[in-house]
Amino acid sequence: MTLPACLLGKTVSLNNDSKYVIKYQEPADKVHHVILFEDDQPKIYARISDTGEFLQSFFLNKSQDEHARRCLEKIKQMESTRTKSSLTQADIRDALNQSENAKFNNKNLEKLLTDEHLQDIKHCWPSRLLTLQSTNHKSTNSLIHSTLKQALSTANSKKSIEFLLLHRYDKFLIYLLNQFEQSPTLISDIINYYVKHKAYGEAEIFLTQLSKKCSLSNVSFINQLLDESRKINKENKQLTIFKQVFLMIYQRGKRKYKKEVTTWLSSITNERRNHLKKDILQLIKDKKSNETG
Repeated sequence: MTLPACLLGKTVSLNNDSKYVIKYQEPADKVHHVILFEDDQPKIYARISDTGEFLQSFFLNKSQDEHARRCLEKIKQMESTRTKSSLTQADIRDALNQSENAKFNNKNLEKLLTDEHLQDIKHCWPSRLLTLQSTNHKSTNSLIHSTLKQALSTANSKKSIEFLLLHRYDKFLIYLLNQFEQSPTLISDIINYYVKHKAYGEAEIFLTQLSKKCSLSNVSFINQLLDESRKINKENKQLTIFKQVFLMIYQRGKRKYKKEVTTWLSSITNERRNHLKKDILQLIKDKKSNETG
């Protein structure tokens, strides 16, 4: 099983050699509702499977159903909001550059980009900014990316997660770390999503990133992190995510707390989730055995 793909920006060719671009996609686990555009005009509604197979499609000027009408209504709302912005196509292309290389003909460029990200996150709209970034493969330190990080710092956490997963911007989940530490159960939603799709590699990357960056004094969050990694190991016993996550946190703790590391570790193992204690102590025992062996 694979994660739901982001189809935005993909070009589809029909038998008559006409080419259409997917510019609208709704969040979905298995079946994607999409709208294909010809230039700037919506032309075709389609349902597409995770494997890329067209399950249904029709030209919008010949037929419509409730799903197509819903998509078109959302596109109308999205375009109405965007026409009120002073962002031009030249501005958006300029935003593909990193700050030092951008022209900044629009002095409000960064604010306008951040505002559009916030609007897209709020409604989980398909982002024209991220689509352009993904299809142009320019600087990963672009203004589009830097302003997305800024938007994520203030946006609703759950909506941010949904938005990032829709666009397959999984690597940007780490920029929600502050929100995760304030609401540790948020990471459960992401791990459950990955496990559902058997995306253990993505789950491992996500959890190890958090273990490298999280606050060592946030005991509740560390327990949540360890608990989630244990769940994945139970789901797939061939994985060693729990061990990797714990050892990363433990090594960081040893460097920070030095002689007080035992006291710090006790605060973690004595947290209300005592079922972690046995497995944590076993990992430490195994590590010491390997070091002396």
